[in-house]
Amino acid sequence: MSLEEFWKVIEMSRATKSYDGQIESLTEILEGMSDEKLTKFVECYDRARDAAFSYKLWFVAYIVNGGCSDDGFYNFLDWLIAKGQRAHHRVSRNPLWVLFYLYRRPPNGYELEEFGQVPRDVYFDRFGRFAEYYALASTVNSPNEGQKNE
Repeated sequence: MSLEEFWKVIEMSRATKSYDGQIESLTEILEGMSDEKLTKFVECYDRARDAAFSYKLWFVAYIVNGGCSDDGFYNFLDWLIAKGQRAHHRVSRNPLWVLFYLYRRPPNGYELEEFGQVPRDVYFDRFGRFAEYYALASTVNSPNEGQKNE
């Protein structure tokens, strides 16, 4: 699965217009995928998280959520991925772009842990283990690796 296909899946899940509906939709889409596509989706999800990771964005997440732990930041990145490719791309390049996406506050702030949990849950249901998922996650290099965060 290419990153382009990954973002198409995210966009398909967004058609419902609610976070709960998007979570259900993503679950259904992933459950219908082949083993190979599901595995590749998990890899792409981690790459999308890594691509957006920066301390500048973490600071913005801290401000908009009134605090932001390690887990909270990953949940913020899940929210950002759920917003789609355009939001992800813009905010990854300039964290202040997040201000344009704050119009609809989720009940738990700008964190969407449930969305990020979907690929893990579907993977676990399919293969009965998390080990391979975590092994995949550890093999993905961050595009920001080795760069200074200013």
